[in-house]
Amino acid sequence: MPGDINGNQIILASDVVYGVNYFRGKGMPPPDSCWNESAESWLYSAADANGDCKFMGSDITFMINYFKGNNPTILWCSQTPPPALDMIIRDNRYLM
Repeated sequence: MPGDINGNQIILASDVVYGVNYFRGKGMPPPDSCWNESAESWLYSAADANGDCKFMGSDITFMINYFKGNNPTILWCSQTPPPALDMIIRDNRYLM
């Protein structure tokens, strides 16, 4: 689920904290991941909030702007689209 960095099936500010802790080396990698053969690296699908098929600091910035209302929706990597039929949008959050 795009934006669900910590894998608890709801998008909250705790996802941003999880991502920041990962980048600081104080946390585990995002649980929703797969090996990207073309890039020869891990692709953290749910953590890729800006849809560029990478998990970087720009995704954290994108999430912060999403919570501030500056980004109307969370994007996803075209290689790993979300299961649209299983997703419900409620109160500006994606829920499974």
